Amino acid sequence: MHSQKKWTSVHPLWNGLLFLVTCGAMSGCNSKSAPPASTATPALAVAPNAPTPAAVPAPTAPVASTPAPAAPAAPAVPAAPAVPAVPAVKEAPPATAAASPVAPPPAAVAPARKVCEVEFFGSVKYDKPLPPGQKFWVYAVQGDCLAKNPHVLGVTPVNPEGRFGYEVFSSWGADLSFCAGLAESADKPVTIYGKAPGKFHAEAEGEVYFRDIVITPKAGASRTYPQVRNAFEGPPPAPPK
Repeated sequence: MHSQKKWTSVHPLWNGLLFLVTCGAMSGCNSKSAPPASTATPALAVAPNAPTPAAVPAPTAPVASTPAPAAPAAPAVPAAPAVPAVPAVKEAPPATAAASPVAPPPAAVAPARKVCEVEFFGSVKYDKPLPPGQKFWVYAVQGDCLAKNPHVLGVTPVNPEGRFGYEVFSSWGADLSFCAGLAESADKPVTIYGKAPGKFHAEAEGEVYFRDIVITPKAGASRTYPQVRNAFEGPPPAPPK
């Protein structure tokens, strides 16, 4: 009984001490709280370069195999009729380029006509005095110089002493003639004229010389000598009537 009173008197003191201790602990917790403990589950350490374990499939329940019903047989397909073989077609040879037209052979060229160089010299014999303003002219003609339309190769005047000399080109093998006529100019009509006697054949290599030709004019019918033309030139057109 005595002991129970003693405990009762000490009990309030013990409670006050416990209260102080509890308050101090609480104040310390409020002033400096510890970090919250992590609730995450720690990761398992994995060895480097360790092979990943393959997943093991879960065992499946055996399935009872039910035989499938047999498919109905397909109807037979009739064979296609045989196709006759197509005969091989022979290919035409490749077309060649069109041949260029053959040039016609050149036309035959006529050989060049040959000419003969002729030099002639002579004199005119006329004893009467010449009319004023007139003189003799010598006509070298291929053919006959007294013909109606003579082919005159060249014409030259006679000097006051009655001498003349000139050069012409005739066709090869032609026969020439020489006439002299008295007039103011070579293209004027003449009434006194004459022809040199003899034959003058022009056919020789180099130059052909006819020397000492003598012409004796006399009066005759009026005539006019045409213009000079080369050895192969045709006659001039006839004057209109």
